[in-house]
Amino acid sequence: MTKFIHKIGGMMALAALGVASFTSCSEEIDDSNLYTFTGQTVIDYLRSDSTLSDIARISDIAGMSDRLSAYGTYTCFAPTNEALKVYIDSLYDDVKSKNHNGLYAGEVAADSVMNRLWKSEKCDSLCKDIIESQVTGQKKTTNDFLTGADITMMQGNTHTPKRVNGEITIDGTTHFIKTDQEVENGIVHVIDRLFYRSSNYLIDEMEAMGCYSLWVEALRKTGIEKILQESIRTQGINWFNLEPEAGTDYPTKCKVGFTIFAEPDEVLAKEGITTFEQLVERANKEYENCSTWYDYVKDAGISVSTKDDYTNQWNALNMFVRYHILHYALSTDKLVYSFNELKNIDVYEYVRTLLPGTMFKLTGIKDPGGNIGEIYINRQLTTPSLTSDPGNTSLVSAAYQAANEVKDPGILVGNSKVNSRQASNGYIHPISSMLTYKEDVPNKVLNERLRFDFMALLDESMTNRFRSYTGADLKSFFGRTDANITSVRFPEGYFENMVIYNGEASRVNYLTKDHANGYNGYDCWNDYQGDELYCKGAYDFAIKLPPVPKDGTYELRFGYVNNGKRTIVQFYLGHSSDRSTMTPCDIPLDQNVNLQSTTVGWTNANTDGDNGAAVDKAMHNRGWMRGPNYFSNKKFGEGSTARFKSDGGQHHIRRVVTKQYFKQGEENWFRCKTAMPENTEAEFQLDYIELVPVNVYNNSYLTEDVF
Repeated sequence: MTKFIHKIGGMMALAALGVASFTSCSEEIDDSNLYTFTGQTVIDYLRSDSTLSDIARISDIAGMSDRLSAYGTYTCFAPTNEALKVYIDSLYDDVKSKNHNGLYAGEVAADSVMNRLWKSEKCDSLCKDIIESQVTGQKKTTNDFLTGADITMMQGNTHTPKRVNGEITIDGTTHFIKTDQEVENGIVHVIDRLFYRSSNYLIDEMEAMGCYSLWVEALRKTGIEKILQESIRTQGINWFNLEPEAGTDYPTKCKVGFTIFAEPDEVLAKEGITTFEQLVERANKEYENCSTWYDYVKDAGISVSTKDDYTNQWNALNMFVRYHILHYALSTDKLVYSFNELKNIDVYEYVRTLLPGTMFKLTGIKDPGGNIGEIYINRQLTTPSLTSDPGNTSLVSAAYQAANEVKDPGILVGNSKVNSRQASNGYIHPISSMLTYKEDVPNKVLNERLRFDFMALLDESMTNRFRSYTGADLKSFFGRTDANITSVRFPEGYFENMVIYNGEASRVNYLTKDHANGYNGYDCWNDYQGDELYCKGAYDFAIKLPPVPKDGTYELRFGYVNNGKRTIVQFYLGHSSDRSTMTPCDIPLDQNVNLQSTTVGWTNANTDGDNGAAVDKAMHNRGWMRGPNYFSNKKFGEGSTARFKSDGGQHHIRRVVTKQYFKQGEENWFRCKTAMPENTEAEFQLDYIELVPVNVYNNSYLTEDVF
């Protein structure tokens, strides 16, 4: 007979968490509250509980039981038989669902609801959908729910722990019956209803929510709803016909997704907008004269329409809607990325919208524990990226505080009455006030050093759940039962913003942040956000750069780690991916170059009497910069940051690729070609780029800071 230890308090601990928002991991639940079952696996537990017999049968039909009985780490949010009965009954009556409507062949007695599933012609596929939507390849205890971070299931649906009347729920709707049932290969939580997930496209989901009526009307009348119906891309991808290597896997599908940041009806009402006509009027007011500061429109001589030709891309309403939408899917916990940056520094992302040439800034605000709390759109600071105290690395210095004083808090992502929602092809996030592309966005909010992780430029990396995921996440995603997946190799054509010129000779790989643990014991690579894109072979490819916020002179910088495994690369820039139109940028970059040579002139800023300020200036004059004092190869930026020699003994460095005039309305493609085609094992690392306006890198009164 299975032995177990049961200590009272599992559920009481949840109720005692309080009503405050998720802010800190310092609030902990006693691990002694865990239920321990010796020898049982997840599937054993499901089969042993008569109230969970239906989810156990679903697992068997779906072919998941072998995985849930094997070595690994899983968390199963197991719905009771009664919960499953309610769910199946709701599907049977669902006349709108594209996937479930008409599932059931023949009539089944009303008192045999589950027979509708067992006798369905699509039983196998629906069972697979159900079980993969309730299981994640990560161990998630109630302690983990305290951060409020999203939980991503095997099927790809994401869910958010949320307090309701002091009780922890999932998404505010799913309640726990039993928690923390620990088994040999993971955790089981028993729940009272299945996680909500939708088979609807974004506009249908917005309509079903009932709180975005004006947005639904605007999407339909602009024709943008047709754009938002894309979900899978198959054309142009040369899929691999190879067996995955150990620790590596390859994508087999390419999802297309979107993210909408939308004002619920109640938010628009506070702006005096309760009808479609009033929304049109407001859009016309915001955009009719935008050519005075929207350089894309000015340079192209575009005339913004304020008429009723809403499907016109340059109609004011159409522009208003497009500025709210990203062409990649971001769950709540992936709006900004936090891992190896300094504990007390806010994090940010610059996201590209469907309005041509535009971006907005997402800022994640840290609590004292270093966790992300509120997230704002277009938060405006005084003089970001600049300082009156060169070389100073203190976040509490007067100079840093003055430069980063909040001038405009921005627009809060989230709403007390409306939850973020996942549709079949993306996410809908409510926002707290009116979002428009205003003059202050290019001239103030984005008038700073813009740092982009290379994976952030590849839309599919986010929609398909590769960027910033751990090896364990990817192991679950790929359905592997062996060791964690530490790298993903991408086939030619997988990324629309990346063109590979020589097929499989360019081996493009993504390294997870925790891959570093297997080599040197550190938490991550000494890279921005801890992960990296890298290439091997006789590589030759180009990546589309993000747009500049406005016309002007910018410095394009390339950040990387210097070590003996790197290669020599020639950079090119062009206004299309056509190689014949591209021009080389300076001499080839040797990623193995001795950084302490006179060519670079790197020194340890800790030993410089002026905190490295003079050497910073001299290096920059030669086209080099130390790494930022922003991240390290440990969580919370502990240890030695990229500005100094890393704890792993490697230097992080930035190379100035070019200084030139960029226009907001022009495409810019960044080509990378090996200068060592004979060395097929040399590594070329792509970590991040920076686009820095001249008023930052060559300011008349202030100096660019070290962050």
